[in-house]
Amino acid sequence: MCTFVASNEIDMYIQRNRTKGKAGKIYTATLLCHKYREEGKVKTKVLCNLSLLPEETIVGIERMLKSDKEGLIPIKEVAVGKCTDYGYLFFVHQIMKQLRIDEVLEKTLPSTHAALVMSMILGKLVTGGSKLNIYNWLNREPYIADLLGFNKPNMKVDDLYSALGALAFRRTKVDKKWFQYHKVAGRRIYLYDITSTYFEGTQNELAAFGYNRDKKMGKMQICIGLISDANGFPLKVEVFKGNTADSTTVPEQIKLLKNEFGVDEVIFVGDRGMQIIHHLNANECVARGGKSEKAALRGYGGRFACTGLSKLYPIRGNWSP
Repeated sequence: MCTFVASNEIDMYIQRNRTKGKAGKIYTATLLCHKYREEGKVKTKVLCNLSLLPEETIVGIERMLKSDKEGLIPIKEVAVGKCTDYGYLFFVHQIMKQLRIDEVLEKTLPSTHAALVMSMILGKLVTGGSKLNIYNWLNREPYIADLLGFNKPNMKVDDLYSALGALAFRRTKVDKKWFQYHKVAGRRIYLYDITSTYFEGTQNELAAFGYNRDKKMGKMQICIGLISDANGFPLKVEVFKGNTADSTTVPEQIKLLKNEFGVDEVIFVGDRGMQIIHHLNANECVARGGKSEKAALRGYGGRFACTGLSKLYPIRGNWSP
């Protein structure tokens, strides 16, 4: 074990010795040496054998010994003043860029709002806290503002809510841009399901009492519908009032795929709770070429696929796209 002290107290240097063995093999020894004067004579003392250390470590030690401004200190005297957990944040940010979330926001929102929405997504994943918690987190971690490119010194907590308001106002543009970036040519199978989440409070215009999947009796909730591709990649999320029946959301979602996303032909897959046959309005959702066709299904309690925006077909047994 080597004990290092400041380089201005003693004169230390790296010495490399090369010796040749009987078989002609060259042996190299890297030594940390101390040169001192005793009774008028210059003597050398080997302090430590560094031969087993990586070369880059040896070079680093050698550079510090030759520097007049830097010195070696005991490892016990090294203290961490501040630690930033940057790796996780950088990883999540790179995943968001791969998914083109930054591009979608930058092309549909003002630059400042786009950066704030990105920071809220990162903050929710890292801290799991509220908007106020995320605001305080951003103030503690100034490098995030540099990473995302917004002016932190002038930021207020209300700016986060303002960015959310801008996002809600431009939701249709955001949805279309997201679908544009992630649609696959020729794909016509879309999966749809709905879930719910409950509130501890009551101050939400969509919150209502309904079928509670969380088994939290007496709690208001909202319903959330998700459209994904055949591989489960999310393409659109829609929020409904908490008392919305699953099946009543189906016609609007099929119409959305056709009108907003320009999907001409679709196989729409839902579970038993969708009751597609009972709620699909032929005049609104299955029109083709000026004509409308009513689905001719009855008595099937399983899943259904709506194909070509014109007919319904039952799915029996296990199904996979």
